[in-house]
Amino acid sequence: MSRLQGSSFGVQNEAQDSNNRLRQRLDEGDRARSRAKREDVVIEDPRRLFLRSPNGTYFGITVSDAGVLTATNMGSNPL
Repeated sequence: MSRLQGSSFGVQNEAQDSNNRLRQRLDEGDRARSRAKREDVVIEDPRRLFLRSPNGTYFGITVSDAGVLTATNMGSNPL
C-alpha cells in the first residue's frame, strides 16, 4: 500500500468519526426536544417568563398569588 493510499484511509476514518459525532449530537438534540414536548416546565422563585411576539417585542409574564397573569411590555430587549 502506498503512502497516498494510507493517508486516504486516515481521511476517510476522520470523516467517518466526524459524521458519527454529528449524528450523535443530532440524536441528543432530538431526544432533548422530545423530552421538552413531554415534560412540564416549572419556574420557581419570583421570576418572569419572557415571550417574544412576532414583531420582536418581548413581554415579561408574571403570576400573582391569586393566579392573575400579567404581561409587561419589555420592548425589544427583555433584559
